[in-house]
Formats: sequence, structure tokens, C-alpha cells
Amino acid sequence: MGEPSVGSKGIEHQQIMKNSHVIQGDMHNLIMKVNFLILIKLLI
Repeated sequence: MGEPSVGSKGIEHQQIMKNSHVIQGDMHNLIMKVNFLILIKLLI
């Protein structure tokens, strides 16, 4: 009983880490796009 529950928790943790990494990537892309738009507005 003990070992399988630890294994499933490990898998869940890995999935959470992957999801948080993807979210961070999306946020980074969004911030880059916003900064790019601000630069364009300042230049024009």
C-alpha cells in the first residue's frame, strides 16, 4: 500500500512541475509580446 501511493504522488508532482513550467513559458511569451508592443508605440 505504502509504495504505490508514494509513486503516484511522485508522478502527480512531476505533472504539476510540468504544468507550472508551461504556464511560466506562456507568461514569458505574453510579457515579451507586451514589451514589444510598448516599444513599437514608443518608437512611432
